Amino acid sequence: MKQASIGKPTPPAGALRTFSGTRPFVPTGLAASPALSPSAASIARQGHDFATVSVSVGAPVQRVSSKGQDQLRRWAKRGRLRKAKHRIAPGRYSTPTGNVTVTGLFGQRMTQARKDDYGGETLGSVPSYSDVRANLPDRALNALLGGKVAGKLTSRQRLAASLGTALTHVSEEDREPGSSKFVRALIRRRLAKPTAEHPFDEAVNPAVGFGGAAKMRDFLEGKRPLTEPQREAVDQYASDSSDDDDPYHALRKGIIKKELK
Repeated sequence: MKQASIGKPTPPAGALRTFSGTRPFVPTGLAASPALSPSAASIARQGHDFATVSVSVGAPVQRVSSKGQDQLRRWAKRGRLRKAKHRIAPGRYSTPTGNVTVTGLFGQRMTQARKDDYGGETLGSVPSYSDVRANLPDRALNALLGGKVAGKLTSRQRLAASLGTALTHVSEEDREPGSSKFVRALIRRRLAKPTAEHPFDEAVNPAVGFGGAAKMRDFLEGKRPLTEPQREAVDQYASDSSDDDDPYHALRKGIIKKELK
């Protein structure tokens, strides 16, 4: 059975690159077929590390959360070590909202969703993050953290939730280790503050949109300043860090389970 793959976002903005047949391809996107779903300087304020940089005499002072950037760098480092020791293996996995298949296609971890697992539902041949987001109600975001969902989801909503889970914990985390911890913080922030930016909003999630992988890499390496919403997510909604010897968070917490043949 043909399947659809989910991966990092690529041009056009908000859309994900597809591949098919034998055409040469470097899998950097979320692919689909018509039959299947895709699937610095000084501490300025006590108690909160802020760096104050004077650009020039009389110029405004730029405040950047150095504490947050230091955390991101630590997350990325731990993520790389964890990937070297506990990389998620290809296979069939279950998530709180449906089944996925993780492949090792082209040395990456591409996640696929079978159309038959979701009542024949599809998000189209070239689904975008906006498609996933549009079909992912806020009450289903808890599933991406391994929690229960209030009420019943439609097959289409389950599909979006499973793709969101796979995108966060498998594909993007494998490409840019440490990214899933940040996205989980964005999810918790949205659940706590319904008016906050959606975790799949390009305004807060560097992986969304054109050049997502490179933007997320720069973000985790501290090359991109944190916006206030991003700083809030890092400082207030991130969970305690685990040791790099521990398995992936998604496996450790049972968000994805390798129990299907």
